[in-house]
Amino acid sequence: STWGKKMSWFSNQTLEKIVFLSLVCEISFVSLWIIVALTSIGATHAFTWHPIFMTLAFVLFFTEGMYQYWAEDVFQRPKHVARRNHATFQVLGGLFLLLGYVGIFIAHSPNRYFGAMSEGTLKQCHIWIGYVTILFMLIQIVSGTWKNLQLTFSRKVCSWHGKFGPFAHFLGLINILIAVFIEADLLGPGLEAFMIILLTIIIGSIFILKNAKRGQNIEDSSSITRREVE
Repeated sequence: STWGKKMSWFSNQTLEKIVFLSLVCEISFVSLWIIVALTSIGATHAFTWHPIFMTLAFVLFFTEGMYQYWAEDVFQRPKHVARRNHATFQVLGGLFLLLGYVGIFIAHSPNRYFGAMSEGTLKQCHIWIGYVTILFMLIQIVSGTWKNLQLTFSRKVCSWHGKFGPFAHFLGLINILIAVFIEADLLGPGLEAFMIILLTIIIGSIFILKNAKRGQNIEDSSSITRREVE
């Protein structure tokens, strides 16, 4: 609650600038991954498309989807618009998530090995966190779709959806960060550091917007309480 109150100090104009800065960082991060993957590995290799599609999913589309989810409270956008935009970005993110998994599946299929036991510690973490994150995001997509369908009948279901989503998304971003460390030799020290900075700004922006929503809810609750007392 304290963090939420502090984040509510930001004006809407400042928050909009933070979202724009995040978007610039998202596009920059994804673009760098695309360039590195295509030039270093090549478009004909299935593995090339794994980091490309996964960064498109988690760094760009799922992040923008979260901002749209919070837009109703933070930027006072109409609820139906915020929900529609959120759903659009999440569906696009889910599509690229599946494509990213297909890429790594095809890359590993010749050896018929999809585990992590023979890999180093960092890669093992990346693989297992990846599996868990994919499962979590699929649960979110299915529950979000069901939630929207039930809203048509004014039924409230899957109340945990809004709290579980940011956690699953954060887990995915942490896994992207781990991937940056894994590919340190491919990226080089300068580019690796720059991409870590970009991802840190994105995660920081998400934290600020999430808590700005919480702060807005606290203020709204306080206003209702004051009106009831009066």
